[in-house]
Amino acid sequence: MKLDLKLIGENIRVARAVRSYSQDGLANKLGKSQNWLQRVEKGEVDLSINIIESIAQELDMPSS
Repeated sequence: MKLDLKLIGENIRVARAVRSYSQDGLANKLGKSQNWLQRVEKGEVDLSINIIESIAQELDMPSS
């Protein structure tokens, strides 16, 4: 099963914005760079289930 990375990235961007998190702030919580998160939100990064779960946990949203 192939993940729709653009859709996942858009959902992350919207959830982050609703919670008033900056890219830099969320990236720091995840131990990643702001540039990495920017690429995630554009759908340019192949994400593991573990990192999706970590992002979902930080944004207090379901990962499934």
